[in-house]
Amino acid sequence: MKDRLGGFAYTLAGLKALKDPPIANYRLVIDGHTEELEGLWCMIANLASLGAPNLNLAQEVNVSDGLLDVIVVRQADLDSLLSVISSVTGEGKLGKPLPHWQARKVLVEADPVQAVTGDGEIWESTPLDCEVIPGAVNILVPA
Repeated sequence: MKDRLGGFAYTLAGLKALKDPPIANYRLVIDGHTEELEGLWCMIANLASLGAPNLNLAQEVNVSDGLLDVIVVRQADLDSLLSVISSVTGEGKLGKPLPHWQARKVLVEADPVQAVTGDGEIWESTPLDCEVIPGAVNILVPA
Protein backbone atom coordinates (compact mmCIF):
# COMPACT_ATOMS: atom_id res chain seq x y z
CA MET A 1 0.00 0.00 0.00
CA LYS A 2 2.87 2.39 0.82
CA ASP A 3 4.28 1.97 -2.71
CA ARG A 4 1.02 3.26 -4.21
CA LEU A 5 0.02 5.89 -1.65
CA GLY A 6 3.33 7.06 -0.15
CA GLY A 7 3.03 8.79 3.23
CA PHE A 8 -0.76 8.87 2.88
CA ALA A 9 -0.73 5.09 3.59
CA TYR A 10 -0.08 5.87 7.27
CA THR A 11 -3.00 8.29 7.45
CA LEU A 12 -5.31 5.85 5.67
CA ALA A 13 -4.31 2.99 8.00
CA GLY A 14 -4.97 5.21 11.01
CA LEU A 15 -8.40 6.27 9.75
CA LYS A 16 -9.37 2.65 9.05
CA ALA A 17 -8.35 1.69 12.57
CA LEU A 18 -10.52 4.46 14.07
CA LYS A 19 -13.63 3.45 12.09
CA ASP A 20 -14.62 0.71 14.55
CA PRO A 21 -11.95 0.71 17.23
CA PRO A 22 -11.63 -2.53 19.18
CA ILE A 23 -10.04 -2.28 22.61
CA ALA A 24 -7.16 -4.65 23.28
CA ASN A 25 -5.69 -5.80 26.56
CA TYR A 26 -1.96 -5.18 26.24
CA ARG A 27 0.78 -6.80 28.25
CA LEU A 28 4.02 -4.92 27.64
CA VAL A 29 7.36 -6.14 28.93
CA ILE A 30 9.60 -3.09 28.73
CA ASP A 31 13.25 -3.82 29.59
CA GLY A 32 12.01 -6.52 31.99
CA HIS A 33 9.29 -4.38 33.62
CA THR A 34 5.68 -5.43 32.94
CA GLU A 35 2.84 -2.99 32.20
CA GLU A 36 -0.74 -4.15 31.63
CA LEU A 37 -3.30 -1.77 30.16
CA GLU A 38 -6.17 -1.46 27.70
CA GLY A 39 -5.83 0.52 24.52
CA LEU A 40 -6.82 1.08 20.91
CA TRP A 41 -3.32 0.57 19.63
CA CYS A 42 0.26 0.37 20.68
CA MET A 43 3.10 1.90 18.67
CA ILE A 44 6.74 0.92 18.98
CA ALA A 45 8.99 3.29 17.11
CA ASN A 46 12.54 4.41 16.74
CA LEU A 47 11.28 7.27 14.60
CA ALA A 48 7.89 8.85 15.32
CA SER A 49 7.24 10.46 11.94
CA LEU A 50 3.63 10.33 10.81
CA GLY A 51 4.64 10.54 7.15
CA ALA A 52 4.59 14.32 6.75
CA PRO A 53 7.36 16.86 7.47
CA ASN A 54 7.46 17.98 11.11
CA LEU A 55 4.51 15.74 12.02
CA ASN A 56 5.55 13.31 14.77
CA LEU A 57 3.48 11.23 17.16
CA ALA A 58 5.65 12.36 20.08
CA GLN A 59 8.07 15.27 20.05
CA GLU A 60 10.54 13.62 22.45
CA VAL A 61 11.25 10.60 20.22
CA ASN A 62 14.88 10.67 19.07
CA VAL A 63 16.05 8.31 16.33
CA SER A 64 19.66 8.49 17.55
CA ASP A 65 19.15 7.81 21.28
CA GLY A 66 19.43 4.00 20.96
CA LEU A 67 15.98 3.48 22.48
CA LEU A 68 12.62 2.29 21.24
CA ASP A 69 9.63 4.46 22.13
CA VAL A 70 6.44 2.69 23.18
CA ILE A 71 3.25 4.75 22.99
CA VAL A 72 -0.31 3.57 23.69
CA VAL A 73 -3.51 5.33 22.64
CA ARG A 74 -6.02 4.25 25.26
CA GLN A 75 -9.48 5.21 23.93
CA ALA A 76 -11.35 6.77 20.99
CA ASP A 77 -12.77 9.70 22.89
CA LEU A 78 -12.29 13.47 22.91
CA ASP A 79 -9.70 13.40 25.71
CA SER A 80 -7.61 10.81 23.84
CA LEU A 81 -7.90 12.78 20.59
CA LEU A 82 -6.71 15.89 22.42
CA SER A 83 -3.84 13.85 23.88
CA VAL A 84 -2.73 12.76 20.40
CA ILE A 85 -3.01 16.33 19.07
CA SER A 86 -1.05 17.59 22.07
CA SER A 87 1.66 14.99 21.53
CA VAL A 88 1.94 15.73 17.80
CA THR A 89 2.06 19.51 18.22
CA GLY A 90 4.22 19.53 21.34
CA GLU A 91 1.53 21.45 23.22
CA GLY A 92 1.37 19.42 26.42
CA LYS A 93 -1.71 21.18 27.80
CA LEU A 94 -4.42 19.29 25.91
CA GLY A 95 -5.83 16.05 27.28
CA LYS A 96 -3.91 13.59 29.45
CA PRO A 97 -0.39 12.60 28.38
CA LEU A 98 -0.23 9.45 26.27
CA PRO A 99 1.37 6.51 28.07
CA HIS A 100 4.97 6.55 26.79
CA TRP A 101 7.98 4.43 27.70
CA GLN A 102 11.52 4.14 26.33
CA ALA A 103 13.44 0.88 26.26
CA ARG A 104 16.06 -1.22 24.51
CA LYS A 105 13.85 -4.35 24.47
CA VAL A 106 10.04 -4.59 24.27
CA LEU A 107 7.63 -7.52 24.15
CA VAL A 108 4.01 -6.79 23.21
CA GLU A 109 1.24 -9.31 23.83
CA ALA A 110 -2.37 -8.45 23.05
CA ASP A 111 -5.78 -9.98 23.64
CA PRO A 112 -7.31 -10.18 21.13
CA VAL A 113 -4.30 -10.74 18.89
CA GLN A 114 -3.40 -7.58 16.97
CA ALA A 115 -1.97 -7.15 13.47
CA VAL A 116 1.58 -5.81 13.44
CA THR A 117 2.49 -3.28 10.77
CA GLY A 118 5.85 -1.82 9.91
CA ASP A 119 6.51 1.06 7.56
CA GLY A 120 2.88 0.95 6.38
CA GLU A 121 2.82 -2.78 5.59
CA ILE A 122 1.30 -5.70 7.55
CA TRP A 123 4.11 -7.91 8.88
CA GLU A 124 2.67 -10.40 11.34
CA SER A 125 0.57 -10.46 14.52
CA THR A 126 1.21 -10.22 18.23
CA PRO A 127 3.09 -11.26 20.23
CA LEU A 128 5.90 -9.05 18.98
CA ASP A 129 9.41 -8.97 20.41
CA CYS A 130 11.54 -5.91 19.50
CA GLU A 131 15.09 -5.03 20.42
CA VAL A 132 17.41 -2.16 19.54
CA ILE A 133 20.77 -3.24 18.16
CA PRO A 134 22.95 -0.10 18.32
CA GLY A 135 25.11 0.49 15.28
CA ALA A 136 23.49 -2.31 13.24
CA VAL A 137 22.66 0.04 10.34
CA ASN A 138 24.74 2.87 8.94
CA ILE A 139 22.69 5.77 7.62
CA LEU A 140 24.10 8.45 5.34
CA VAL A 141 22.60 11.90 5.50
CA PRO A 142 23.44 15.03 3.52
CA ALA A 143 25.93 17.36 5.16
